[in-house]
Amino acid sequence: MRRIPRTKGAISGFLIILLGLWGGLVPFIGPYFDYAMHTDQTWQWFTDRAWLEVLPAVVTIIGGFMLMSGVTRGSMSLGAMLALAGGLWFIVGPNVSVLWNHGAITVGPPIARHNVTRMLEWVGFFYGTGALITMFSAYALGFLAALPIVDERVVGRTVATGAGAGAAGFAAGRASGRRKQRERDAVDAPTERVPATTATAGGAAPTAGADAPARDTAPAATTNGPAARDGAPADDMAAAPRSRTGRFFRRRRATTRT
Repeated sequence: MRRIPRTKGAISGFLIILLGLWGGLVPFIGPYFDYAMHTDQTWQWFTDRAWLEVLPAVVTIIGGFMLMSGVTRGSMSLGAMLALAGGLWFIVGPNVSVLWNHGAITVGPPIARHNVTRMLEWVGFFYGTGALITMFSAYALGFLAALPIVDERVVGRTVATGAGAGAAGFAAGRASGRRKQRERDAVDAPTERVPATTATAGGAAPTAGADAPARDTAPAATTNGPAARDGAPADDMAAAPRSRTGRFFRRRRATTRT
Protein backbone atom coordinates (compact mmCIF):
# COMPACT_ATOMS: atom_id res chain seq x y z
CA MET A 1 0.00 0.00 0.00
CA ARG A 2 2.98 2.33 0.24
CA ARG A 3 3.17 3.46 -3.38
CA ILE A 4 5.48 6.08 -4.84
CA PRO A 5 4.79 8.04 -8.05
CA ARG A 6 6.85 6.81 -10.97
CA THR A 7 8.15 10.28 -11.67
CA LYS A 8 10.23 10.14 -8.48
CA GLY A 9 12.81 7.81 -10.07
CA ALA A 10 12.15 8.36 -13.77
CA ILE A 11 15.01 10.74 -14.53
CA SER A 12 17.65 8.85 -12.56
CA GLY A 13 16.49 5.51 -13.98
CA PHE A 14 16.54 6.81 -17.54
CA LEU A 15 20.09 8.18 -17.20
CA ILE A 16 21.27 4.94 -15.60
CA ILE A 17 19.82 2.92 -18.51
CA LEU A 18 21.62 5.13 -21.03
CA LEU A 19 24.92 4.72 -19.19
CA GLY A 20 24.41 0.96 -18.97
CA LEU A 21 23.78 0.76 -22.73
CA TRP A 22 26.90 2.79 -23.38
CA GLY A 23 29.06 0.61 -21.13
CA GLY A 24 27.81 -2.61 -22.71
CA LEU A 25 27.94 -1.53 -26.38
CA VAL A 26 31.02 0.67 -26.59
CA PRO A 27 33.48 -2.29 -26.60
CA PHE A 28 31.76 -3.67 -29.74
CA ILE A 29 31.02 -0.45 -31.65
CA GLY A 30 33.96 1.70 -30.46
CA PRO A 31 36.34 0.53 -33.18
CA TYR A 32 34.01 2.09 -35.78
CA PHE A 33 35.20 5.56 -34.66
CA ASP A 34 38.71 4.60 -33.46
CA TYR A 35 37.70 4.25 -29.82
CA ALA A 36 38.74 0.78 -28.66
CA MET A 37 40.68 -1.20 -26.08
CA HIS A 38 42.48 -4.55 -26.38
CA THR A 39 41.45 -4.98 -30.02
CA ASP A 40 40.33 -2.88 -32.96
CA GLN A 41 37.87 -5.49 -34.25
CA THR A 42 34.18 -4.70 -34.01
CA TRP A 43 31.75 -7.09 -32.35
CA GLN A 44 34.50 -9.33 -31.07
CA TRP A 45 33.50 -11.48 -28.12
CA PHE A 46 35.70 -12.97 -25.43
CA THR A 47 35.19 -14.04 -21.84
CA ASP A 48 36.93 -11.17 -20.06
CA ARG A 49 34.85 -8.64 -21.97
CA ALA A 50 31.70 -10.47 -20.89
CA TRP A 51 32.68 -10.41 -17.21
CA LEU A 52 34.02 -6.88 -17.03
CA GLU A 53 31.77 -4.94 -19.46
CA VAL A 54 28.68 -6.84 -20.56
CA LEU A 55 27.71 -8.24 -17.13
CA PRO A 56 27.82 -4.91 -15.24
CA ALA A 57 26.02 -3.24 -18.15
CA VAL A 58 23.15 -5.76 -17.98
CA VAL A 59 22.86 -5.40 -14.20
CA THR A 60 22.87 -1.62 -14.54
CA ILE A 61 20.14 -1.64 -17.20
CA ILE A 62 17.93 -3.91 -15.10
CA GLY A 63 18.40 -1.67 -12.06
CA GLY A 64 17.64 1.48 -14.04
CA PHE A 65 14.49 -0.07 -15.51
CA MET A 66 13.28 -1.08 -12.04
CA LEU A 67 14.02 2.39 -10.75
CA MET A 68 12.18 4.07 -13.61
CA SER A 69 9.10 1.82 -13.67
CA GLY A 70 8.78 0.85 -9.99
CA VAL A 71 5.85 2.10 -7.92
CA THR A 72 6.86 0.88 -4.46
CA ARG A 73 9.74 1.82 -2.23
CA GLY A 74 11.09 -1.73 -2.12
CA SER A 75 11.24 -2.28 -5.88
CA MET A 76 12.75 1.14 -6.60
CA SER A 77 15.34 0.75 -3.85
CA LEU A 78 16.30 -2.68 -5.18
CA GLY A 79 16.73 -1.26 -8.66
CA ALA A 80 18.93 1.55 -7.36
CA MET A 81 21.11 -0.95 -5.46
CA LEU A 82 21.51 -3.12 -8.57
CA ALA A 83 22.57 -0.07 -10.56
CA LEU A 84 24.97 0.89 -7.80
CA ALA A 85 26.55 -2.57 -7.88
CA GLY A 86 26.93 -2.39 -11.67
CA GLY A 87 28.58 1.04 -11.45
CA LEU A 88 31.00 -0.10 -8.79
CA TRP A 89 31.91 -3.17 -10.83
CA PHE A 90 32.73 -0.95 -13.82
CA ILE A 91 35.19 0.90 -11.59
CA VAL A 92 36.90 -1.97 -9.78
CA GLY A 93 36.47 -4.72 -12.40
CA PRO A 94 39.68 -4.10 -14.39
CA ASN A 95 41.77 -4.25 -11.23
CA VAL A 96 39.95 -7.33 -9.96
CA SER A 97 40.73 -9.13 -13.24
CA VAL A 98 44.36 -9.53 -12.17
CA LEU A 99 43.19 -12.33 -9.86
CA TRP A 100 42.49 -14.70 -12.77
CA ASN A 101 44.93 -13.31 -15.34
CA HIS A 102 48.24 -13.87 -13.53
CA GLY A 103 48.54 -10.28 -12.27
CA ALA A 104 47.76 -8.51 -15.57
CA ILE A 105 44.68 -6.50 -16.52
CA THR A 106 42.85 -8.41 -19.22
CA VAL A 107 41.03 -5.53 -20.95
CA GLY A 108 43.96 -3.37 -21.98
CA PRO A 109 45.84 -1.73 -23.35
CA PRO A 110 44.13 1.18 -25.15
CA ILE A 111 44.57 1.20 -28.93
CA ALA A 112 44.79 5.01 -29.38
CA ARG A 113 48.06 6.68 -30.30
CA HIS A 114 47.79 9.83 -28.20
CA ASN A 115 47.90 9.91 -24.43
CA VAL A 116 44.77 12.05 -24.16
CA THR A 117 42.78 9.58 -26.25
CA ARG A 118 44.06 6.67 -24.17
CA MET A 119 42.98 8.43 -21.00
CA LEU A 120 39.53 9.05 -22.51
CA GLU A 121 39.25 5.37 -23.44
CA TRP A 122 39.88 4.29 -19.86
CA VAL A 123 37.38 6.85 -18.63
CA GLY A 124 34.73 6.02 -21.24
CA PHE A 125 35.02 2.25 -20.97
CA PHE A 126 35.30 1.85 -17.20
CA TYR A 127 36.04 4.57 -14.67
CA GLY A 128 33.93 7.48 -15.90
CA THR A 129 30.96 5.31 -16.84
CA GLY A 130 31.05 3.52 -13.49
CA ALA A 131 31.41 6.79 -11.58
CA LEU A 132 28.33 8.33 -13.25
CA ILE A 133 26.25 5.20 -12.68
CA THR A 134 27.32 5.16 -9.03
CA MET A 135 26.46 8.83 -8.60
CA PHE A 136 22.94 8.59 -10.06
CA SER A 137 22.09 5.36 -8.26
CA ALA A 138 23.37 6.70 -4.93
CA TYR A 139 21.31 9.85 -5.45
CA ALA A 140 18.22 7.75 -6.14
CA LEU A 141 18.79 5.71 -2.97
CA GLY A 142 19.16 8.83 -0.85
CA PHE A 143 16.11 10.41 -2.41
CA LEU A 144 13.99 7.33 -1.76
CA ALA A 145 15.21 7.12 1.82
CA ALA A 146 14.16 10.75 2.43
CA LEU A 147 10.59 10.19 1.23
CA PRO A 148 8.09 9.85 4.11
CA ILE A 149 6.36 6.51 4.58
CA VAL A 150 2.62 7.13 4.16
CA ASP A 151 -0.13 4.53 3.90
CA GLU A 152 -2.44 5.22 0.96
CA ARG A 153 -5.50 4.28 3.01
CA VAL A 154 -4.65 6.93 5.60
CA VAL A 155 -4.02 9.50 2.87
CA GLY A 156 -7.36 8.71 1.23
CA ARG A 157 -9.28 9.10 4.47
CA THR A 158 -7.48 12.33 5.29
CA VAL A 159 -8.20 13.81 1.88
CA ALA A 160 -11.87 12.81 2.06
CA THR A 161 -12.23 14.28 5.57
CA GLY A 162 -10.52 17.49 4.53
CA ALA A 163 -12.78 17.83 1.50
CA GLY A 164 -15.93 17.32 3.63
CA ALA A 165 -14.78 19.82 6.24
CA GLY A 166 -13.92 22.33 3.54
CA ALA A 167 -17.35 22.04 1.95
CA ALA A 168 -19.10 22.42 5.33
CA GLY A 169 -16.99 25.45 6.19
CA PHE A 170 -17.73 27.02 2.82
CA ALA A 171 -21.49 26.55 3.29
CA ALA A 172 -21.34 27.98 6.83
CA GLY A 173 -19.39 30.97 5.58
CA ARG A 174 -21.95 31.67 2.87
CA ALA A 175 -24.83 31.43 5.37
CA SER A 176 -23.05 33.79 7.77
CA GLY A 177 -22.43 36.24 4.94
CA ARG A 178 -26.09 36.22 3.93
CA ARG A 179 -27.18 36.76 7.56
CA LYS A 180 -24.84 39.72 7.98
CA GLN A 181 -26.05 41.19 4.72
CA ARG A 182 -29.66 40.99 5.91
CA GLU A 183 -28.71 42.72 9.15
CA ARG A 184 -26.99 45.53 7.24
CA ASP A 185 -30.00 45.91 4.96
CA ALA A 186 -32.30 46.15 8.02
CA VAL A 187 -30.13 48.88 9.57
CA ASP A 188 -29.85 50.86 6.33
CA ALA A 189 -33.59 50.66 5.52
CA PRO A 190 -35.35 54.13 5.28
CA THR A 191 -37.34 55.26 8.33
CA GLU A 192 -41.14 55.26 7.95
CA ARG A 193 -42.80 58.56 8.66
CA VAL A 194 -45.68 58.42 11.15
CA PRO A 195 -48.05 61.47 11.03
CA ALA A 196 -48.64 63.21 14.30
CA THR A 197 -52.08 62.77 15.84
CA THR A 198 -53.67 65.94 17.12
CA ALA A 199 -56.21 66.26 19.90
CA THR A 200 -58.14 69.12 21.48
CA ALA A 201 -57.86 70.05 25.08
CA GLY A 202 -61.02 68.13 25.87
CA GLY A 203 -59.86 65.10 24.03
CA ALA A 204 -62.42 65.36 21.11
CA ALA A 205 -61.45 65.93 17.52
CA PRO A 206 -62.13 69.49 16.24
CA THR A 207 -65.01 70.05 13.89
CA ALA A 208 -64.61 71.58 10.47
CA GLY A 209 -65.15 75.36 10.31
CA ALA A 210 -64.86 75.93 14.05
CA ASP A 211 -62.29 78.19 15.52
CA ALA A 212 -59.81 75.66 16.75
CA PRO A 213 -57.90 76.62 19.84
CA ALA A 214 -54.24 76.15 20.16
CA ARG A 215 -53.69 72.46 19.63
CA ASP A 216 -51.32 70.39 21.64
CA THR A 217 -49.51 68.00 19.44
CA ALA A 218 -49.39 64.57 21.01
CA PRO A 219 -45.99 62.94 20.99
CA ALA A 220 -45.85 60.70 17.95
CA ALA A 221 -43.23 57.95 17.89
CA THR A 222 -41.51 57.05 14.66
CA THR A 223 -39.77 53.84 13.86
CA ASN A 224 -36.33 55.06 14.69
CA GLY A 225 -36.88 58.73 15.76
CA PRO A 226 -37.80 60.42 19.07
CA ALA A 227 -41.14 61.84 20.20
CA ALA A 228 -42.36 64.97 18.33
CA ARG A 229 -42.18 68.40 19.98
CA ASP A 230 -44.90 71.05 19.94
CA GLY A 231 -45.08 72.55 16.48
CA ALA A 232 -42.22 70.42 15.12
CA PRO A 233 -42.74 69.37 11.49
CA ALA A 234 -42.87 65.73 10.51
CA ASP A 235 -39.67 66.02 8.41
CA ASP A 236 -37.69 66.97 11.51
CA MET A 237 -38.98 63.94 13.30
CA ALA A 238 -38.09 61.70 10.38
CA ALA A 239 -34.57 63.14 10.26
CA ALA A 240 -33.89 62.29 13.90
CA PRO A 241 -30.72 60.26 14.49
CA ARG A 242 -31.08 56.52 14.74
CA SER A 243 -28.49 56.02 17.47
CA ARG A 244 -29.68 54.92 20.88
CA THR A 245 -27.87 57.77 22.64
CA GLY A 246 -29.58 60.37 20.45
CA ARG A 247 -33.06 58.92 21.11
CA PHE A 248 -32.41 58.91 24.86
CA PHE A 249 -31.41 62.59 25.12
CA ARG A 250 -34.09 63.78 22.69
CA ARG A 251 -36.77 62.02 24.76
CA ARG A 252 -35.56 63.71 27.89
CA ARG A 253 -35.65 67.15 26.24
CA ALA A 254 -39.15 66.50 24.89
CA THR A 255 -40.37 65.42 28.33
CA THR A 256 -38.89 68.49 29.97
CA ARG A 257 -40.52 70.85 27.50
CA THR A 258 -43.89 69.18 27.94
